[in-house]
Parts: sequence; C-alpha cells; structure tokens
Amino acid sequence: MRKDVLLAKHHDVLLEKIENGVIMTGRGLNQESGLARPEDTRWDSHLKTLLRILVMWEAIIDVLEIVKKDSVKPACTGGALGLIGKMESFDFVFIMHLMIELLGMTDILSRALQRKDQDIVEAMHLITDVKDSLQDIRENGWEPLLKKVKTFYEKNEIEVPDMDEEINIRGTSRRRKQKVTNMHYYHVEIFLVAIDAILTELNHRFSEISSELLVCMACFNPRNSFSNFNVDKLMRLAEIYAEDFDIGELALLPNQLKSFVNRARKNSRVPWMF
Repeated sequence: MRKDVLLAKHHDVLLEKIENGVIMTGRGLNQESGLARPEDTRWDSHLKTLLRILVMWEAIIDVLEIVKKDSVKPACTGGALGLIGKMESFDFVFIMHLMIELLGMTDILSRALQRKDQDIVEAMHLITDVKDSLQDIRENGWEPLLKKVKTFYEKNEIEVPDMDEEINIRGTSRRRKQKVTNMHYYHVEIFLVAIDAILTELNHRFSEISSELLVCMACFNPRNSFSNFNVDKLMRLAEIYAEDFDIGELALLPNQLKSFVNRARKNSRVPWMF
C-alpha cells in the first residue's frame, strides 16, 4: 500500500514539475520507479538506490509524513519521524551526494569486472581511469560538491549549517572539548576519508605489480590469432618469474615465443596449454 502511495506521490511531483517547466517530457524520461533494496556486494545496486532516493526525494518525504500522521502503530509513527529527521539532516544529504559521485565513477569498472568475458587490458585501463578520476575529485571536487549539496538544501527549504561553526569531534567525549569546524568535519573526515578509502582498496587489489602481471598475462589470449601477443611483455612476465628461467633460457625465449605464435597463427588452432 505504501509503495502505491509513493508511486502516486512521485507521479504528482513529476506532473507539477512538468507544468512548471522544471523538467522536460520525452520518450524514456521521468519514468515511474520504486525504491529497491540494494544488494550487499553490488556497488551498482547501491548507486541505483541512491539515485532513486534523489529523484523521488519529495515523494518519499510526503509519504513519510502521511505514515507519521495516519499510522495507528507507535513504532511506525516513530520510525517515520526518525527517517524524516535523518533524511533532512545535512549528514544524510551530503553523504548521499558524495556517494552518488563516487559510485558513479566506479560504476563502469564495477560492471566490467563482473563480466566473464572482460578483456584484461581494457579492465586495467578502466582501473587507471577510475584512480585518476578519484584523485581529480579529491583535489578539485570539494567546492562543486558542496555547492551542489547547498543548492539541494535551498531547493527543499532545509537550513544549511554554518560551515564555520565549531562542533565537538565525532566519537570523542564531550569533556575533552576537542572541536573542529563543520567545514573541517565534512571536508576532511568524510569527503577525503571516503575517497582515500576507495583509492586504498583499489591500490591494494590492483597494485602496480599485480596490474603489470595481469597485463602481461593478457598476451596469452589466443583470440584473433594472438592479436594481443607482445614479446616484450611476455619477457617481462618471465622476469617476474625469474626463478623458473636461467640466463640461457631467457636468451632463447623471444625467438621461441615468436616461432610458437607464428605456427599457431598458420594452423589457426591453439594448443590446449594456451
């Protein structure tokens, strides 16, 4: 029943915005949607949920107001009241916009890594692009994000906190009286920490050595008559596994690799070992 009310409210909001010229109509635009429960291990499902909350914000708040007012169960009334308070807090709105930005950057990579037929070299390029994008938003993205959040707040008639106001450091005792400004808290303790956490995880999972190893191994791909074959990269792979080759074997390896691939291309058949 609440899902039906939510869709109806969202429909009303869309009609009002269309009539006021805030949004445009067209094929595939402003389709009705619902709120989906995100999967624990899929970043793209979290992104989809956050985007739906952003798009349906006004409708969600309206429905929560209805639940708070009309519900006969104290738990439902209190739950709706609590959710309204959380959704209209600066923390919620700021983190929602931040995570949409970050998950939007990693979404293509996340989808690519889930594909069974993903090209390793392409995946490595995507990883590099994501790292560069994250570093760029870390250095240049703070002001645009803060402006976007403030615009959202003003549009929804929610009070924006004073960024220069001092607050107690979260997670510390009030008696210690350790204070920072709101600006420091949102910029350093949330914005930078979130970006650095993702960068650290990417660097941990795809270090320079492991990335180089994967790119070198991609040369073994027999597709299109070994189109990815590269003697220099395969020699580098042999150097990484130096204990498996002596100096003499390394000296002969380039010609052996070329000879093997040439035979494979002529026969148009790939040995089982490859």
